[in-house]
Amino acid sequence: AAATFRFMATMNPGGDFGKRELSPALRNRFTELYVRSLTELGEVRQIVEARLAPSLREPVGDAMARALLYIAEAGAVGSSAAAAAKVPGAPKEAQFHVSVRDVVAWVAFMNAVE
Repeated sequence: AAATFRFMATMNPGGDFGKRELSPALRNRFTELYVRSLTELGEVRQIVEARLAPSLREPVGDAMARALLYIAEAGAVGSSAAAAAKVPGAPKEAQFHVSVRDVVAWVAFMNAVE
């Protein structure tokens, strides 16, 4: 291959439904970049505004960004409370988060039903 040849791969975390971690032999061949969950309103708003249809930005953009974070925070509080109360089957720690993929999916949905 040419000296300028580059190969890029992406993968959702192994904990996602139906996914497994890469084997160490394959994983060592890549440089791994971790993209953390979104926790700041400004981050979510920036993605929403960049991808949302122009006609929807003003009326729903900010509210949508706030709602996504609210849902994640409410879910995290609920699951933590359930774990603290020792509810059977409750996770030990909150599993709710907002990923870039989540935001993009919701924006695509809003654009489709505009």
